[in-house]
Amino acid sequence: MWLGIALMLAPVCLVQAQTKKKQTKADPFLTGPPWTFEEVLRGVGALFPARLEAAVEASGVDFFPTEAEEKQLRQAGAPETLIELIEKKGASYKPPPPPKPVTAGVLTLTCAPVECNIEINGKPAGFTKAGVKHVEGLVIGPAPAVIVDFKKEGYIGQQVSIPLKAGVAVAKAVTLAPTIETQEKFGHDALNSVLLKLGGKEGWRDVGMLRAAGSANLFQTGGTRSEWSVDARLNAQASMAYLEISGAGLKYWISLKGSDSKVGGSGKLKGGPVALEMEKIVRQYRELQPITLLSRIVNQKMTVIAPSPFVEGGAEVTLKASGATESYTLTITPGGLPARAVYESASGLGSGLSVVYGDYVNVGKGKLPRVMDIRFADQAQHGMEFHFETITSDPKLSDKEFHR
Repeated sequence: MWLGIALMLAPVCLVQAQTKKKQTKADPFLTGPPWTFEEVLRGVGALFPARLEAAVEASGVDFFPTEAEEKQLRQAGAPETLIELIEKKGASYKPPPPPKPVTAGVLTLTCAPVECNIEINGKPAGFTKAGVKHVEGLVIGPAPAVIVDFKKEGYIGQQVSIPLKAGVAVAKAVTLAPTIETQEKFGHDALNSVLLKLGGKEGWRDVGMLRAAGSANLFQTGGTRSEWSVDARLNAQASMAYLEISGAGLKYWISLKGSDSKVGGSGKLKGGPVALEMEKIVRQYRELQPITLLSRIVNQKMTVIAPSPFVEGGAEVTLKASGATESYTLTITPGGLPARAVYESASGLGSGLSVVYGDYVNVGKGKLPRVMDIRFADQAQHGMEFHFETITSDPKLSDKEFHR
C-alpha cells in the first residue's frame, strides 16, 4: 500500500524540485527599468555585445536615438545590430515627422530704375530683369512675412516687409531715390543736353544779339489787361535790353543796360501804371531769356540736380539750379528745351517769379521761344505775355538801336 502511495507522490515531488531549481537561476541583469541613452553608451565597450543586446531586448529603452546619438554609439563601437534593436525597442519615443513646409505663391518684385539687387531675409536672391523678378517656393515660417531689400548703386536702398499667404501670389513695386551725387550727375548731364539743343556756343552767339516783333498782353497790378504791339531787342553780352510798346496812338519804350535804364515815348504813358510795369518787365525779359538764364547758371557754377536722368523723347525732367543767393527750378520738355523756370531768392524777395516758354524757332544756329509768359508771384494775373511773330539774329545791332 505505501509503495503505491510513494509511487503516486514521486512525480509530484520531482516537479516541485525542478520548479525550485529554475527559480534560483533567474538573471537579475535582464530585469529592471528601461535603459537610458547614457546607460547604453556606458555599456558599449564595457559589456559583451550579446550581453548588452540581451539586456536591451529584455528591459527595452526609454528613448529613440537621434542621428547625433547614433553617431556617438557607433564611435563608441556599438554594432549595427544593437542600434537597430534600440530603434525597435524605442519606436514609441520616435518623434513625429516634421510637417510639410507651406509655400507661398509667386512673389513678384518690381524695382525702378532697373536693374536692382534683391535680398530676401538677408540672403542674396539675384537681380531683377527688365525691372522685374519672380520668386517661387518661399517657405512660410513662424513669421508670415519676408524682409526684402532692394539695392542699386547710386540709389538709396529700400527694405520692405511683405506678408505671404499659402499659394497666394503677391506683388510689390518700389522706386529707389537717387543719392545726391547721382542727382548732381543727372542734373549736369541734363543741363548739357539743354545747352546743345539751344545751339551750343555757336547758337548762343546767334541768339545773344537779336531783334523781335509781335504782340503782348500786359497784366498790371490788380489784373487790368491791355494789348500792345511790341518791339524788342537784346544784346546779352552787354547786358542790354530794349522794349517798345505801341497802340491806340500811344508809344512807350524803355532801354536797360546793366542796372541803368532810359525811357521815352508818349507823355500820357510816362510815369503811369503801364510805364511802371514796363520797367519791371524789361528786366525780367532780359534776365529770363533762355540764353541769359542758362549762362548765369553756368557762370555762377550753380549746383544743378535732377531726380531722374533726361532721356530725349521720354518724360519731362525738372532741374534745380542752386547758387549762393538764388535758385531756379526748370522744367525741361521731352525734346530737351526749357518749358518753364521759377525763381527763388535766399532772402525770399521776388520768390515765385516764373516764366513759361513755348513755340521755339531756329534763330541762326540757336533756338529761341516765340512765346514768353512772365508772371510775378504776388498775384495770378500780373505780368506780360509775349507772342513774337518774328525773331531774327542781328550781330550788327548798335547801341543807337537801344537809344544809347
